[in-house]
Amino acid sequence: MKSILLLLLSLAAAHAEVRSVTLGIDVNSPYGIGEPWVIIREGLLRLESIESVSPQPDRQTATGELRTKKGLVPDVEALAKSIHEIGAGASLRGVEATIDGRLEKRDGQLVLRVSKADDVLALEPVTQRVQLQPRKKSPEPLTEVEQKAFQNLGAKWQGTPLDVLITGPITKRNGKTVLAVRHFDFQADTARETIK
Repeated sequence: MKSILLLLLSLAAAHAEVRSVTLGIDVNSPYGIGEPWVIIREGLLRLESIESVSPQPDRQTATGELRTKKGLVPDVEALAKSIHEIGAGASLRGVEATIDGRLEKRDGQLVLRVSKADDVLALEPVTQRVQLQPRKKSPEPLTEVEQKAFQNLGAKWQGTPLDVLITGPITKRNGKTVLAVRHFDFQADTARETIK
């Protein structure tokens, strides 16, 4: 009985709504994100909402990966404040997440319902990536597929909620969390890596 309970708990954890979070971080270091990452990582791990932080950043795109506890949607404003206050000369450029949820429509707008916390994220078209181009200080360009992802997602809407996995930048505006659709997949229950 105990082993069945442990199996069920591990399966529930495997289907967390927020699968991964990518932080775009700007630093005041001529050596890039690699040098201050240890301090940034230690500071992030002190946050109650953070489960784990990657040991190394992606130096090419000036990003770092983390996971939130219980797969909850990250608080973008709290992350920005924490990174600034860590004292590593860093600031949060952007946050991207890969999130499982239910595609719904509210007041004529597509939304993603994330059931664990009953969060409802407004959806919008993606305008830029969180990842930087290698050796440049500008965002990686969006592909044509990414530019049309929101439009294509809307075309799939048939009037009934759908389970979907969406990857894109998260922002907070007017007290609401907004997810820009860069990629989506209706195979939300299949395991996959974070899109880079």
